[in-house]
Amino acid sequence: MSRVASPLLFAAAATLAPATGQALSLTDAAYSSTSLGIYSPGGGGYGAGAAAADGTLYLTTGSENGVKSYDGVYAALATTSSVALGAALIDATLFVGTTSGIDAVDLGAGDVEELTSVETVNGLTVAGGALVAVAASGDVYWHDPDTGLVLSSVSLSSGSLSAVATSRDGDLFALTYSGQELLRFDGTGVLQRWSLGGAYDGLAINPVDDTIYLAGTPGLATFDVAGTSPHQIGTFESDGGYFPTPLFVSTDGATLYLGEDTASGTELHAIATGVTASAVPLPAPLALLAAGVGALGLARRRRS
Repeated sequence: MSRVASPLLFAAAATLAPATGQALSLTDAAYSSTSLGIYSPGGGGYGAGAAAADGTLYLTTGSENGVKSYDGVYAALATTSSVALGAALIDATLFVGTTSGIDAVDLGAGDVEELTSVETVNGLTVAGGALVAVAASGDVYWHDPDTGLVLSSVSLSSGSLSAVATSRDGDLFALTYSGQELLRFDGTGVLQRWSLGGAYDGLAINPVDDTIYLAGTPGLATFDVAGTSPHQIGTFESDGGYFPTPLFVSTDGATLYLGEDTASGTELHAIATGVTASAVPLPAPLALLAAGVGALGLARRRRS
């Protein structure tokens, strides 16, 4: 979790502090942002989040050791067993990476169960029905989300892994902070690696068009695996000095959420990506089918 020897843990504040105004500055005109205010006054600017299909947001609160929901208003949902880091949503359960393992939070009742207690889990994602966790040790674990049982594991040998995400076709990507690399990996190890030229620790992949988003010390960026370097789309005041930087995408791909460390706490920004589901090309077989149906309809109209 920490980029320094011993992170300072803050006491949770009783009420939400007012937003300090957007320190986030977008440098790419294709993006626009709205501040959703401060959600973690003492969280330290690190943690993660997940968006449900109904638009509800779930946010881990770093050193406040908790989970909050947002549906227009922030509400405390649960207290985790230790510092709350990564997050992944499966149905009505939010899985939270902590400094001691993984907690499972029942979103209906707010109950918390310690699923595993192994080591610091900075990032979580879902792939092939398994819960994939990246750890401070540089190891990756595939867990059964029902039992917490470790199904398999692999060491990427790249220092502390700060975040993980899954593409639409199931490819797994992780960030190594000290190595300043983006890794594509599977159960056998690293398949590809890209040098980022900066210390990024927030990672998200758009579920509609597979755009890769990065956040960290250099700012906010996108990354094309066919390219050579990140494309910066903005800068922000601070990423908190610890990782991961909160970064996640809505299920419709239209909004990127960024948690920024400010003097008043962690501020959430909603960034319009410009992505729409209708803009994504159909897979080739479906596109051919659609073209065939269209041609058939045209032929029928000509005959009538």
